[in-house]
Amino acid sequence: MTMSRRTFLRASAAGAMTLYTTNALGLPEAVAEGIPGGSLPATQIPQFRNRLVVPQIAPCWNRTWTNYGATDYYEMSLRQFRQQMLPTGMPQTTVWGYGPSYDDGRGFHAPGLTILARAGGAVRIKWTNDLVDANGNYLPHLFAVDPTLHWANVPQEPAGGMRMTDMKPDYTGRRYVRPENYTDPTTQYTSYTGPVPIVTHLHGAVGVKDHSDGYSEAWYLPNARNIPAGHARHGRWWDFLAAKARRETGVVWSDGQQVATYPNGNRVSTLWFHDHAMGLTRLNVYSGATNFYLVRGTNDDVLDSRTGRTAIAPWLNERDEYLKSSPNPGHDIPLAIQDRSFNADGSLFYPDSRAFFDNYQGPYYPEAPGIAPNWVPEFFGNTLIVNGQTWPFHRVEQRRYRFRVLNGCGSRTLYLDFRGIPGVEVWQTGNDGGMLDRAVNVSALPGWKANRVMLAPAERVELLVDFTRVPTGRHILRNVGPDAFFPGGRPAENGETPRVKLYPFAERDVVFPPADPATTGRVMAFDVVPPTSVDTTTPGRYLQMRAVPKLPAPVRTRRLSTTMSFHQVGTDPAPYASHTMLGVLSGTPGGQMKITGTMWGDPVTENPAVGDVEDWEIYNLVQDAPVPHPIHVHETTFEVIERRMVHYDWETGQMTMGPQVPLEPGETGRKDTVFVYPGEMIRIRMKFTTAGQYMWHCHLLEHEDNEMMRPFRVGPWQDGQPADMDHHGTHEM
Repeated sequence: MTMSRRTFLRASAAGAMTLYTTNALGLPEAVAEGIPGGSLPATQIPQFRNRLVVPQIAPCWNRTWTNYGATDYYEMSLRQFRQQMLPTGMPQTTVWGYGPSYDDGRGFHAPGLTILARAGGAVRIKWTNDLVDANGNYLPHLFAVDPTLHWANVPQEPAGGMRMTDMKPDYTGRRYVRPENYTDPTTQYTSYTGPVPIVTHLHGAVGVKDHSDGYSEAWYLPNARNIPAGHARHGRWWDFLAAKARRETGVVWSDGQQVATYPNGNRVSTLWFHDHAMGLTRLNVYSGATNFYLVRGTNDDVLDSRTGRTAIAPWLNERDEYLKSSPNPGHDIPLAIQDRSFNADGSLFYPDSRAFFDNYQGPYYPEAPGIAPNWVPEFFGNTLIVNGQTWPFHRVEQRRYRFRVLNGCGSRTLYLDFRGIPGVEVWQTGNDGGMLDRAVNVSALPGWKANRVMLAPAERVELLVDFTRVPTGRHILRNVGPDAFFPGGRPAENGETPRVKLYPFAERDVVFPPADPATTGRVMAFDVVPPTSVDTTTPGRYLQMRAVPKLPAPVRTRRLSTTMSFHQVGTDPAPYASHTMLGVLSGTPGGQMKITGTMWGDPVTENPAVGDVEDWEIYNLVQDAPVPHPIHVHETTFEVIERRMVHYDWETGQMTMGPQVPLEPGETGRKDTVFVYPGEMIRIRMKFTTAGQYMWHCHLLEHEDNEMMRPFRVGPWQDGQPADMDHHGTHEM
């Protein structure tokens, strides 16, 4: 039988954290049987049939003068349309994507046009929720919206005599039924099918004001003709942030919109924007709501060691050839890699029932143990798409290329493997926060790491890939990351047995089964041809980086945790995951420590002052499953200071501190997203420069949407800001 995802968790809880086994319940056998998905098997999708679509540069609407100085202005809308994600000849796919608001739709693509910004030069964007049909009526979501999470709660279910958004609804006395069986709202509830809330977040933006950050409770519906009576038009923070934006920028927000101003205080780097609506991020991003945002500069941070002058980078095509694929996409190419599953009619598949994950059939919230009916703790699509197409090919010359790679998956860790490309030379020059302190020769890394690059969900890397010595012909870029949560460690090779042992420290051993080599183990093809011109760009071995100055010593250290909540149901010995959490640790590392789990609705616990430098120690305390958590902090970037093995005894509260773990070569400079591996503590250092209300969270999107996200506040409470919620997620009066 095909192993369910819950069997994976059961195996992970047994013995010495034996996450992967080779018996009848082992993950390698499940991988061999294929990843569950929609009605279109991944093996029936031809590979390398369609040319890669390179996201083109969005034309600037105009340049205006703001309190940030000269500011580039754009108007962007999120719309629904059909796109050829599967190979030509197969059905098209309905998706969502960002594009210019004035466009008639022909230029829309997911991912859409790239915003090109200048470091230190501001950009202002009017974002519009245009998820309406030709008659101006709202479009429902493409996927099942679980109304039992702490989410936008658009219908404003009555609570305490008031109607309130952004809370976990109270369904006491009602039971969940599927939409086709929904008949009695007094005794039943079902999945939400109304207008879709969105709010756009620029991931990695430094120094952005909170009114422009895309706060999850500042969502807004489309300005549709048929919004039902009783529906809120926007989230509970929208009014406050709209008023603040008007005071500070003079810009007025309208229904169905937000207007964000980005000062671009970043270093030269690759950012991306995506939806961040409360409890809906996983679904909205899976629908296609992602784009690149490139912060350009003079490249003075990178020199050619032969001349001492600015290094010459591969060429980025900045022309306004934004309708689909440019005839000449240039040599500086963004690659958004995501996993998706499809149905036979071409539609995207995403689970609409918890049963898909672990065959759990209820009882559902509000009955104990409070498990949500539609939410799944993880999802791994059975295909990989690059820039919105399954397994594309791209024609490259025998020269150097700059690839800006984004892991846009919800749960999947990518481990890009260039080993199947003979003669290739790969250098990592940047990460999420910009250029590294020193370029990393990935091809020369020791042992199994050579020519391999790991990306957690939401991480970006900048790679200089040299095809000069690669033979002409077709070569495949592969992925050896697992078809499951990434526990750290290395991929199994030559038939060895996968295993996870985290404690005792001296016996730590993590080996995971790589992705299905016929499907998710393949990313895209490079068709290598002879060069048409002389390559004058700087080779990787001559790149000389200017290290970013280190942050000063912190004024305080916070100790925080990542945990998952599991429940027993009936006589079944295996636990069921109900939600994920961040928390606060008190006590002394190496001694007794207490975990206080916190949820989105709890009061703010992280409140640095403007200008403070803080260290955050984040502990991944393995309980029932060795799951990693990619942590993202808004408003700032951070230095990775330390990784260390830890072991927490859940019965006694004893925290045992193990040896330090070497940092990865690509973790120098600054970052905005970083993995906290099972049984490890990571210490990051950051400076908070901008007052306001922000968020930090796990970027496994299924986790983020179910309590693994927390608000934090920089500086004092703002007059007039919405009150904190009480512990149960209801608003304080």
